[in-house]
Amino acid sequence: MARIIAILCVLALALCGMFSCGEESSAPMGFKEISDEALTYHLYVPDDWTADLSTGITSAYYSGIDPSNISVTAFELDYSITSLDDYWAMIEPDLKAVFPDLAYVDQSDAKLDGVDAKQYIYTASMSGKSYKFMQLIAVKSNTIYTFTYTAEADKYDEHIEDVLAILDYFDFK
Repeated sequence: MARIIAILCVLALALCGMFSCGEESSAPMGFKEISDEALTYHLYVPDDWTADLSTGITSAYYSGIDPSNISVTAFELDYSITSLDDYWAMIEPDLKAVFPDLAYVDQSDAKLDGVDAKQYIYTASMSGKSYKFMQLIAVKSNTIYTFTYTAEADKYDEHIEDVLAILDYFDFK
């Protein structure tokens, strides 16, 4: 009987190792985690991107020469907001105040780690430069998550594969 219990314990430990029991996370090959323990998600970026946590927002940029960047923010949801469309309707006037030439390229339904999301891709200019943005917004556990990719318009496509991989590897804890 003791032998059977010992074998079952070894099997259980082996299965935990195979299926990642617990909350611990490991970065996919070629990526590094830039989120910390206090956050409610894991965010991984390619090894050659630089993490920038100096603003209090989880973010990373491609390089000093090409500052294309991603960021994730998470805020408690205002109870007056009942849908992702309501949230976008609330923030859109502020975006248009900052970017009067904001022009939508695409608006679609999406998923963020399996959670329903909305994706907005738009262009706008600031200080004489044209930028292209991708924002995904999702609500989970009364928190609104916003993933943003920002690049100069002519560099947007250069990093889209990295950004899509970042989104694929994003997961809620």
